Amino acid sequence: MPFGAYTSSIEELLPGQNTLIVLSGDVKPPDIRMLSEILTVDKSTRLLALGPVNVLNPLILPASRWYMELARIDSGFPFLTTDFSNEGIVPSASPVSIILCLNRRSLVLDPIDWFGLRNDLIEWADSKNIHTVIPKLTDARFRERLIPSSNTRPGIIKNPAPSVLHFFDGRVKRSEETRHLLKAGVSLHAATLINKINKHDPVLSALGILPNHIRQLMKGSVNDINGALLDLSKTLFWKGYHIWKKRRSLVSQAWKSWPPEWNVHGTKRNKRTEINGPSCSDPFHFFPKHVNLSKLRRTPCNCSKTTTSESASMFYDIRDFGVSLSQVSPLPPPPKPKPVPCRSTTYLTHADLIRFERDRAFISA
Repeated sequence: MPFGAYTSSIEELLPGQNTLIVLSGDVKPPDIRMLSEILTVDKSTRLLALGPVNVLNPLILPASRWYMELARIDSGFPFLTTDFSNEGIVPSASPVSIILCLNRRSLVLDPIDWFGLRNDLIEWADSKNIHTVIPKLTDARFRERLIPSSNTRPGIIKNPAPSVLHFFDGRVKRSEETRHLLKAGVSLHAATLINKINKHDPVLSALGILPNHIRQLMKGSVNDINGALLDLSKTLFWKGYHIWKKRRSLVSQAWKSWPPEWNVHGTKRNKRTEINGPSCSDPFHFFPKHVNLSKLRRTPCNCSKTTTSESASMFYDIRDFGVSLSQVSPLPPPPKPKPVPCRSTTYLTHADLIRFERDRAFISA
């Protein structure tokens, strides 16, 4: 079910899809157990629930990390209706909540630009004169993680209308086209050949291998059939090579941005990550937590730990402000002591006599 579709029952939701749930006041609260089973699948699953606060309270009250309240509108949320008497808009009289339910694989494949989303919600509410509150817990959970915004996948590109010959296009579903070609005015012989040609394997077409019925279709309309087939074969081969080369580059970029836990063919795997990884239900599991803003309780998984890098530290080493010993010039050597001249006379002076009188060792002797 594509994103943006309205569903009448939660039981219609399937894993591996992006689904919008619009709930009214006369429905039962969503089954938390069923939603938890949907989010535990190993596929990118994202659910966006919109409904009254009293109906979605079971998703907000439990201490589950799968569910996050993006915004709460007090009153006046513009619901669309089939009644065009009031321009097809019916404002809600009760508070409305917008709940996001997603698993960790969904946030890796399709990261959310929280700052842009929050500003868009505020600007939309201001343009509609609606009082909207962004929960502090949701804002803190996004701000405390380092989520890249450059890995977002492009939206769904609608396939162009297939041409008459589309044997080389792998996006077109193979079907019986003879009756359709006959209604379009194509002859029976040409319609039969075209139907057989379009059932050719597109992988073989990317290698330059053409279906045999093209030669029969060209008879009578192309002079140099061999030259035309050779040119068509080379064109398809080189176009297929460029597609393969581009796909290989995209796959290499994806593996660089994806968590190493997904690489089951890797040579080195962290046993601690394997044990804690699959049991963790936090959608921010693969994104480092650089600061603790949500103040949530720690879990056994390592993703709940705060990782601070050295470059983000606000304190400096006091030794960096000093001068290293290698840059200090050596001190000059101490001066040599001056020699004391010795006395050459043998007579006693008055000072010697006084010294002898005061010398206890001399007196006792």
